[in-house]
Amino acid sequence: MPWVSGGLLELEFHSQVMAPFVGIVEITAGFLLIVGIFARLAAIPLLAVIIVAIVTTKIPMLTHEGFWKMAHEGRADFCMLLGLLFLLFSKK
Repeated sequence: MPWVSGGLLELEFHSQVMAPFVGIVEITAGFLLIVGIFARLAAIPLLAVIIVAIVTTKIPMLTHEGFWKMAHEGRADFCMLLGLLFLLFSKK
């Protein structure tokens, strides 16, 4: 998997800068979702985080290793994406 190590090395600076930000967003928005306060508002930053995660990890996997490998590895990501979309667009 040379594309993984090369891709991760390119993202090293970004991960050092973005990891604390993503952690704070996930903890704060996750807490709001669990408690049920501002669920639609909390779904928006979580959608941004999961879309970036899918684009940076699953799309390269799709192009290099094929659909079935990507589908197996990304099942939790896609479930989270669909669940957040449901929370964002569902009626109360």
